[in-house]
Amino acid sequence: FQQFQRLFELLSLEPSLLSVLVDWLDKDTTPIAQDSEDSGYLSLEKPYRAANAPLVHLSELALLKGWDHDTVTTLAPFITALPEKTLINVNTAPAEVLAALVKGLPLLGAESLVASRGKDGFDTMDAFVTHSSLAGLEVKTTQATINSAYFALYTESQFAGRTIKLQTRLHRNPTNGKIRLISRDRSSKYLWPEATAE
Repeated sequence: FQQFQRLFELLSLEPSLLSVLVDWLDKDTTPIAQDSEDSGYLSLEKPYRAANAPLVHLSELALLKGWDHDTVTTLAPFITALPEKTLINVNTAPAEVLAALVKGLPLLGAESLVASRGKDGFDTMDAFVTHSSLAGLEVKTTQATINSAYFALYTESQFAGRTIKLQTRLHRNPTNGKIRLISRDRSSKYLWPEATAE
């Protein structure tokens, strides 16, 4: 939660929206924010219930009370929805995510980390943790890694004068390297890099 607070601050997003997100994710029906559980959503003209479960798709964010289009598109490049809890890959995370990961790390320091890792990335977590930008800061290595198991493949094709964009989510088994299809999506504007300024 604290990492999200720091990310919201970095992106100049309204902090109170985090409570709405917590209500959407938690298992209970007791609202933290006003009207952000079932009672609030069921009173809408087109009613629905709070998920009270982890996000399945980023487009769910558009259903949250007070979360407008600008909020979702600002946040979308820095988060994802996966079928399990994963660690943050410090070799692929943007500077904003690194700054949110490490308490006290300014954005300039995070940008220095991104520049230092280059195309090859950090070989070990120790190489990341001992970087000069992180001097004197506590890095929770239980929340970070130098590898990824989930990947997004973006394809764009032209057919009959139309542009078709497709995002494919893949999982690579860290033990045997086998690739498994998780999902395919060509409906969401929040998932395509150009739409979210990645």
